[in-house]
Amino acid sequence: MAGPDSSPSPSTAPETSRGHASRIDRSYYTRTAPLLRVQRWLMFIAFVAALGWSAWALTDKSHQLAPGAVVAAHATWENDCQACHVPLSPIREGGWQEQVIAGSATHPAKCEKCHALASHSLRQVPAEVGSCSSCHVDHRGREADISRVADTTCTACHGDISAHSIAAVGEPTPVLPSVTRFDADHHPPFQSLATDPGRVKFSHGRHLRAGLTLGAGDRADKVAWTYDRLPAADRARYLPAGVSETDLVQLDCAACHQFASDLPLDVSLRDLRPVSALLAGRAPGAIALPVEFERHCSACHQLPADADASATAATLADAGTAADTSAGAPSQLPHGLDAGAIRRYLETRAVAALHAPPEGAIPGERRPLPVAHVPEPPRDAASLDEVRAGVDARRLLVRGVCEKCHQVDPVTLAAEESLVAALAGDRAPQEGWFGVGPSRIKVVWFEKARFDHSAHRSWSCRECHAGAYPPALPPADVLASSPLDHGQVLIAGKESCLGCHAPRQRDAASGREFGGARFDCVECHGYHGHGHLPPLPVAP
Repeated sequence: MAGPDSSPSPSTAPETSRGHASRIDRSYYTRTAPLLRVQRWLMFIAFVAALGWSAWALTDKSHQLAPGAVVAAHATWENDCQACHVPLSPIREGGWQEQVIAGSATHPAKCEKCHALASHSLRQVPAEVGSCSSCHVDHRGREADISRVADTTCTACHGDISAHSIAAVGEPTPVLPSVTRFDADHHPPFQSLATDPGRVKFSHGRHLRAGLTLGAGDRADKVAWTYDRLPAADRARYLPAGVSETDLVQLDCAACHQFASDLPLDVSLRDLRPVSALLAGRAPGAIALPVEFERHCSACHQLPADADASATAATLADAGTAADTSAGAPSQLPHGLDAGAIRRYLETRAVAALHAPPEGAIPGERRPLPVAHVPEPPRDAASLDEVRAGVDARRLLVRGVCEKCHQVDPVTLAAEESLVAALAGDRAPQEGWFGVGPSRIKVVWFEKARFDHSAHRSWSCRECHAGAYPPALPPADVLASSPLDHGQVLIAGKESCLGCHAPRQRDAASGREFGGARFDCVECHGYHGHGHLPPLPVAP
């Protein structure tokens, strides 16, 4: 039997429903909840903002969506939004509008009405090619340069370019160097400077020495050049002011590397024909014009076509530098002939040697290729043998002259077009002839970038082309042979660019400041301009 202390206490007794109801505040619905107050304030602010935006739209409708004025080149269409925009469709991809607006898409056709676009690369992924406005953002003011895009538009792909390139059918996936910025560690060397495709033997060091040789000694083939040895027609162009004609010839870079602004006023359209394509769209001082034999080389390098058959090999090796225009000088071979034209010229000269020269002819005069009024060829065997001997002697001489500067290739010519073979009835192919292939001298070295010499005119040529200058030699070595540097690329690499095109900084050791010039991607590279490239054939 339980005692009196075993009854439950009031604190542990179960609470009744009446007790629950007594604790509820019956006026709770008359008070505003905190969350409801925030909602009301947000609604009020949105309403006021809508009223303000509506008032702004009524007073300044043309700029309610544009963040600023268009670039100066587009100012004509600033009040004609339809010229660039499509109603209810964004001009930039990737925005939320593409998900909420049915049929929204980019419209590059609006830009292509004025801008002729070109493909960027054969290996680009078509799905990753953005619209024009994804890189070129307008409405940033009249003076904005919308062609100078941020580096991120380039490094988005070139930061891992192998992952953003496609391979053609049957080719492995290309492995390309990635680029994230222009510096010594994140930009590869200039690929176009890896090799020199040129086929011309030329020594910059020899031509930049006084006298055009390494010394004027007792050797006959090392006679130094003086200005009075140059033809009178060319002497005035090379002779500096205040220099005597008996002084040694001293060439500089401008003697051969000319720019459009350096051309004489009386230059003919025929002279501009080879360089017209290079001048189009470029600044007058951007790139040096091609070196031409007639304009830059013929003053010293003659092309004799007549010689004694007993001439020695040493004479042949240096015959190409015998610039003698006096009476009795040998005939000059026109420059730029192919193997067949060389044979026709030498055969014609050998036949003409059996006849007296025409009255009034000037010995050694440079004349066009004589294809008309050829003297009557001989038909007796003795005269034909003499003509053959003359052709062989001239061929040996001309080959030695051509090999002085060019790489020559052996050529076998058909007998049908030979004057001597036709007279002798010989139909066998003629071996021993030679041809001079294309020089393949690059005019534009940076094929995937741009460089403007006029923007760097405050620097001397030696700053970037130090390898073209002759080394200082002791007196005992002045007669040494000049090395032919035609296999060396004398164009400066990225190391010479980093001295200026880098963030401004100070060398801790010397205290010298360097850098400060722009070094973003578009400073040297362009996205468009590689031409309209066909799509790369890829597997489906």
